[in-house]
Amino acid sequence: MASASKEKRFRLVCFDLDGTIIDNITNFWKFICEEHGCDMARKQKARDSYFNNLITYDEWVEHDVNLWKEAGVTRRKMMESTKKLSLVPGAVEALKELKKRGIKLGIISDSMDIALELISNHAELFDEIFINRLLFDKEGKISGWKPTKYGMEKKADGLKRMAEKEGFDLKECVFVGDGVNDVHAAEIAGLSISFNSSSKELDKVCDVVIRKKDLREILNYI
Repeated sequence: MASASKEKRFRLVCFDLDGTIIDNITNFWKFICEEHGCDMARKQKARDSYFNNLITYDEWVEHDVNLWKEAGVTRRKMMESTKKLSLVPGAVEALKELKKRGIKLGIISDSMDIALELISNHAELFDEIFINRLLFDKEGKISGWKPTKYGMEKKADGLKRMAEKEGFDLKECVFVGDGVNDVHAAEIAGLSISFNSSSKELDKVCDVVIRKKDLREILNYI
């Protein structure tokens, strides 16, 4: 794990989404479930099953999406709920500054693609996005879903994939996250930043730990 250095040239910065770029939540899935009255006991049981290796990541995603469907969650209702959320302070400014420097940007997240709507120009800002995706029918009802290949402990594989695609060494890559599911990606990045963290384990493996909730703080290290 490399030490942080202002002199070092970084070419790719990858972010977690929930809690790192989006404020006030650590888990978009839980947020939507709570907003729309999903069975939280069943959600917790599925989570436990995944961490006990009883179901796969894809099965976990399918289970929670089905909870949304049972609760009658539609695209319109999800968009209404996301209006209660906001980006962390300094997020837009930090992302634009990194782009201005010619740095590639990526997202590797266990969240859902609809959460990206909070970043109005996300398609222009980010060069690659690995995230779970929802499909909707003409009425806005959930018709399908596509789990990310790079969720949880596989976030590190996502970072490797982005680096390989761009032709960068991992030493030239930065990962910014806030949770325990970011640990593996943080361990292989040239510079790892724990931002607004909820995980002591992540803090322990990262080169930089930022407590101030302003994403512009990361610019001091990149």
